[in-house]
Amino acid sequence: MKRKNITLTNTFLFVVTGVLLLLTLNFLEVNNLKNSLGSAFFQTVEDSLRGVREYILTEERLTYSLEDEELDLPKDISVLYLENQNMHELNDNQDAQVQSQIIQEIFLNSNQAAELLASKSDQIKIVSYKNQTNRKYSFYISITFLDDESILLLSKNIGAYHTFLRNNRIIFSIILLMFVGVFIYIYFLQHKKIQKPIKEMTEVAYQYSENNFDAKTSTKTNDEIGNLASAISKLGKAMEASTLMNTQEKELLEHVYDSLNVGVIYIDDELMVKSMNSTGQQYFASFIKSDDLEMSGGIKESYAQILADCFKNKTGQRIEVQQNQMIFDIRFSTLLSEENDSVSGVLLLIEDVTYAKRLASMREDLITNVSHDFRTPLSTIKGYSEAILDDIAETTEEKNEMAKIIYDEATELNKTINNLLDLSRIKAGYVYLNYQMVHLESFFIRLKNRFKETLEKENIVFSISIEDNLDYLLMDEEKMHHVFYNLIDNAIRYAADPETRSERFIKINIQLDNVLDQALIQISDNGIGITQESIPFIFERFYKDDKSRSRPVSSGSGIGLSLVHSIINEHKGEIEVESTQDVGTTFIITLPYAEEQY
Repeated sequence: MKRKNITLTNTFLFVVTGVLLLLTLNFLEVNNLKNSLGSAFFQTVEDSLRGVREYILTEERLTYSLEDEELDLPKDISVLYLENQNMHELNDNQDAQVQSQIIQEIFLNSNQAAELLASKSDQIKIVSYKNQTNRKYSFYISITFLDDESILLLSKNIGAYHTFLRNNRIIFSIILLMFVGVFIYIYFLQHKKIQKPIKEMTEVAYQYSENNFDAKTSTKTNDEIGNLASAISKLGKAMEASTLMNTQEKELLEHVYDSLNVGVIYIDDELMVKSMNSTGQQYFASFIKSDDLEMSGGIKESYAQILADCFKNKTGQRIEVQQNQMIFDIRFSTLLSEENDSVSGVLLLIEDVTYAKRLASMREDLITNVSHDFRTPLSTIKGYSEAILDDIAETTEEKNEMAKIIYDEATELNKTINNLLDLSRIKAGYVYLNYQMVHLESFFIRLKNRFKETLEKENIVFSISIEDNLDYLLMDEEKMHHVFYNLIDNAIRYAADPETRSERFIKINIQLDNVLDQALIQISDNGIGITQESIPFIFERFYKDDKSRSRPVSSGSGIGLSLVHSIINEHKGEIEVESTQDVGTTFIITLPYAEEQY
C-alpha cells in the first residue's frame, strides 16, 4: 500500500501559503506606495515645474536668459524654449543638458510629442519610452504655449521613482526566494532528521507486525527521534521474546491437542467442521462423516439432529455408540457466545471406552469367578472335613482318599491366591528376578511330572523337543515355572472333546535363533482354540474368551495369561499367540539367550 508523505504535503502547502501571503502583502504595499508616495512625489514634481515656469516667466527672465544671462534654475529640471523652430537651452547645468538632449532626440521626434504640440494647450504629462538599447526613460513634462510660435518645455526625470519601485520588487523577490529557500532547507533538514527516521521506524514496525524481527533501526541520536527509535527496538525485542514464547506454547498446545486420546471436533452453527485433532479425524471418518457431503455439512443425519437440538435448546447431550465391536462415549458440549444468548458452536468429545467397559465387565466376572473358585474348593474341603469328623468314612482308605481331595482343593485354592498376589506385585513393579542358568530338559520334565496324572486321565499326549545345542537358558526358574504351568494347564483345561480328535496332544518345541540370539519356545495344542475377536485382549487382566471356551466347568479367574505376559516382559522377552477355533492354539515365546550368567 502506497503511503502518503504528510510532511512533504504540509511543507508544500505551507510554502504556497507563505508565497501567496507575501505576494498579497507586496501587492498591497506597492498599491499603497503608488497611492501615497507616488501621489506626493508627482505633486512635488508638478509644483517644482510650476515654480520654475513662474520663475522664468516673471520679471522678463526669459528675455535675459536669451541674452546669455544665467538663470538660477534647479539642476534636475531641463528647460527648453522653442521659438520659430529654434531650440534654446536655458539651464546650463550638465545634468539638465543631458536630459534636454534626450528630450530633443527622442520625445520631440515621437508621435506623442506631435499630438501634445498640436493641441496648442498647456499641459503637464508623464511620458515614458525606451531607447534602442531597451532602456526605459520616464519624464514629467510641462508644455506652456507662450504664443503661436513660442513654447516653453520643462522636464524633470522621474526615473528615481520607478527605480524605487523596481528595487522594491527586487527586494521582495529576494525575500521571496529566501523564504522558499529557507523552507526547502527546513524540509530537507526535517526529511533527514525526522521524516527519514520516522519512515524507517514505520517500515520496521510493519516488519514487526509480520513477525519479522530481523529489521533494525539505524537512528542513533540523543533527541526525541532517537528515543523513539530506541523504544521501538526494545519493543521489537520484547515482541520477539513474546512471539517466541507464544509460538512455543502454541506448538505445545497443538501437540497436546493432537496427542489427546480423546477425539475433539468443533462444529459451528452452520454444521460445518471447523477444527479437529488427529484422533477426532479418525473417529469422524469412521462413523460420523456422511457419504452425502451436501447433507448437513457432511455429517450423518442422526448426529446432525443431535447437533440441531443442542443449538436449539442451548444444552449439551451425551450418547454412547457401538462401532465395530468398540464402544465410544460422545459428549456434545455447547459453546455460548459472549452475550450468552446463542450457541456459537458445539464441541464433540469422543472417547474410546471399550477398554474401560470391558475392564468393568472383567472385574465383575473376576468377582464372580474368584468367588466361585474359592467357594467350590472351600465347600469341598468343608464337606469332606465334616465327613471325616463324623466318621462317615469307615475305612482308612476312604479317609485317606478324602484327605487327598481336601489337599488337592487346598492346593488349587492356594494357586489362585498366589496368582493374584504375583500379578499384583508385577503390575506394581515390586518384582525381583532370580536369574540362573536352568537346565531345560530337567525343567520341562518336572513340569510334565506335575501334570502326569491329569495327562493320563485326559489321555493327552505330552511331548518335549529341545534343540541339541540348547541345554541351558538364563531365567528365573520359579517364575518361568508359573508361566509354563499356566500355559500347560490352559491347554489341558481347554482340550478338545475326545470324540472330535483321534489324538489330543500338547507339544513343546524349543529352538535357538543364532542370528538374533534368542530362544524360541512354542507350546502347541489341538484344543478348542481362541476366537479371533479375543486374541488382541487375551493377555489383559481378568479377560476370558467365554464365547468359545465354555467347555470347562470352571474356566478360571482370567488372570493366568496376564501373569504369563507380565513375567515374560520382565524377562525382556515377548509372547504371541496363534490360534484357529476348533483347530488348536500355539503360544510363541522368545527369550534373550546367553551362554553364561551375566
